[in-house]
Amino acid sequence: MILLYSTLSWTVFTQTGHAWYFILALSALGCNMMTGYTKWLVTAHNKMPPAKLDDTEPGRARTALRVALKIFEFNEPDLFLWIGIGLLVNMPEIGLIVMGVTQPIAALGTVIKRGYFMSR
Repeated sequence: MILLYSTLSWTVFTQTGHAWYFILALSALGCNMMTGYTKWLVTAHNKMPPAKLDDTEPGRARTALRVALKIFEFNEPDLFLWIGIGLLVNMPEIGLIVMGVTQPIAALGTVIKRGYFMSR
């Protein structure tokens, strides 16, 4: 992650000359680390809620829609998608902006959700 964000922010900086992209990279990186740490903390203390067993089959169309909408959750694996899209259209700043803005929001949500699990 450190290599990915530092390389991406350096690339964007050399193309645009704007140093604030480093702040976006630090924001995304720090929040990715915080998200991972909170998930590990809850798991290490065995506070994860049990998996819900659902016997009903949602159907292929509904399952496909659920999977497709997962890309807008901006979880850690999604960073490769958004950064990749930015690189494909030769605008690497798109991925950096998306991740630098969404990761603090995602981290805050994770901290609240996992904090609730820890308090139970």
